[in-house]
Amino acid sequence: MPLIKTALPLPADVMVRFFKDKVNTTFAIDYEQSLTALRSPQAILNYIANLKLKVVHLSHCEITTDLMHAFATMRDKCEVEPLTKVLANILYFCKYGEILYEEVFDVFGFDQIVDYVTKFSHTVVIQSAFLNSLPLFTITSEGSEPDQERSSNPLVKTIDRKVHPEITANLFNLFTHDHFLIQFLENAVPLEDQIYFEPHFDRNMYQGKSLFGWYAVAQNTYFLLSKHITDSAKTASTRIGLVDLYAQLLGGVEEHAKLAELRDEISRKGGILNYVGANRKEVAEFNRNARKLKKQQRRVSN
Repeated sequence: MPLIKTALPLPADVMVRFFKDKVNTTFAIDYEQSLTALRSPQAILNYIANLKLKVVHLSHCEITTDLMHAFATMRDKCEVEPLTKVLANILYFCKYGEILYEEVFDVFGFDQIVDYVTKFSHTVVIQSAFLNSLPLFTITSEGSEPDQERSSNPLVKTIDRKVHPEITANLFNLFTHDHFLIQFLENAVPLEDQIYFEPHFDRNMYQGKSLFGWYAVAQNTYFLLSKHITDSAKTASTRIGLVDLYAQLLGGVEEHAKLAELRDEISRKGGILNYVGANRKEVAEFNRNARKLKKQQRRVSN
């Protein structure tokens, strides 16, 4: 995958290279130079979003709480891997008191997370509640169409019909990022305490798509695992393969045979099967086993 190191706005020659292979080209952006030219963090983020650039590294960048808030709440999807990892750390830290991505902890550490949560507590509360309510969205989406009303499902206890600007397409980066949802939802909020965010779950609020269009994709490993858990519950003979599959997911293996099989089946049938509440204890056990395996593999590789 081509990696281009540059500042923004893109020079003419870089623009030509980018348009020749927009899908595969990634960028390492010099933030300091870009800020001199574009004047504000928001302008940099807007530029990246408008051109749909995939940014994997920001050099000469001090990640501030204001930059993070601009990223977390902007309406357009902006693929900046370091900022996505910082956002994941903030939300995961607030729930578990731990971080997932040590590689960005040196540029946005504990003090900054505390500062962010203190300064933007409303945003953190809304985004955390939204992520914690995704199992409810999964259940109510079973066998549904992308634009179907789901809030009448008998499992829905609390409906929130407010349009929260904090629930943005950038939050959806976490759906497909490094199995984040699987780890964030390891300890699920009781179903009766989850909130049905009616406008965000049902309406085409995000670049002409509903949440369903962003969520029910093959890259969302939480979606794949939810489906496999349900299938395993129905077919006892396949249950033995679930631990292996789960370890492979957390191990970052992209083309596992079972994943390819599931992608084909999703393409044929569509829809999301029920995330079975009875299996939550099992999922937590799989999480622990998979993490132990991952740590063992790291020790061996080091």
